[in-house]
Amino acid sequence: MANEPEAAFPRYQFDMGTGTAGDFGNPHKVYQINILGLDRGFNVSVGCKTFAFESSDQVIKYLTMYLQAPAETIKKYEAGTLFS
Repeated sequence: MANEPEAAFPRYQFDMGTGTAGDFGNPHKVYQINILGLDRGFNVSVGCKTFAFESSDQVIKYLTMYLQAPAETIKKYEAGTLFS
């Protein structure tokens, strides 16, 4: 694979509202969620992103937000306003 031309590995950009590949444009798409309990909190993976939370209340708050409005929550995360 290292010898294959770069064209064999296309790069994609998606707009959550108008994406055209797979489910990226689906505002109701919910990515796989994994919750790992740790000694002092939780690691929560949503799709390819992983977040650390100190309490179960925080996990519930943000997962509820995400499950009720996936596209809006992703936009807040990308804008840097989700955790503010």
